Amino acid sequence: MKIITFASLKGGVGKTSCAVFVSQALAQHGRKVLTIDMDGPNNNLTDYFLRKQTVDELEKRNLGHVIVGALSPQEAIFRTDSQVDVIAATQKMSRYLAVEMGRDPGLLLRFPGIIKRLVEYDFVIMDTPPAYVPEFLCGIYASQQVIVPAALHRWMISGFNLVKEEVNKSETTTGIPIKLSIIPSCVTEKEAADVVQTTQWSSFKTAILRSASIRNAGNRGIPLKEQTKPWQQYQLFAEELEANQ
Repeated sequence: MKIITFASLKGGVGKTSCAVFVSQALAQHGRKVLTIDMDGPNNNLTDYFLRKQTVDELEKRNLGHVIVGALSPQEAIFRTDSQVDVIAATQKMSRYLAVEMGRDPGLLLRFPGIIKRLVEYDFVIMDTPPAYVPEFLCGIYASQQVIVPAALHRWMISGFNLVKEEVNKSETTTGIPIKLSIIPSCVTEKEAADVVQTTQWSSFKTAILRSASIRNAGNRGIPLKEQTKPWQQYQLFAEELEANQ
């Protein structure tokens, strides 16, 4: 099983889109995939996959209950038509976790062990919030690989280094190495080439170019059309993840 977290402390970089569509690409390749929405304040991944679920059901079965030990991960999993399983997040969950992790900081170190028991999956993909909150830290500490969707902009290097600092803290605390990588995202072809050529970080060869169809599919909760350029990019991204498994 490979546990991958998409993390960035800047919003609007395609973090959730990467988590959603690369999960679907991996599932199409025959991989068993679980996505976990760590982004309670926004819960866009939950909204994409679980639009048919009631708010009451999502409040009863979400990531917050898993982190505090009230539910097992298996009890919180929702099945979807896209062959990707989901553990949901809600806005109320985020407030609840902030209180509970303040009372019991050990939850952060126990969470990775909970996730690693999900051995029936080939990939666990986590989407974290663009803020320094408990869910963000849980995503870092539970990961084997952290991927930062990125474009070259004013705050890119600073944001990447902040994520890198948390990765280093996790490695020091747990003694478990984490691979840290960049995926060029929401970029033009020229910007993607600049990201890949920057020597400050390890980058995927695949780039997710800026596209209205990605944004529209995410907003409407529908798959990308097969054979289109955006879908082919996520297929290539999935192939790179599989090659590095």
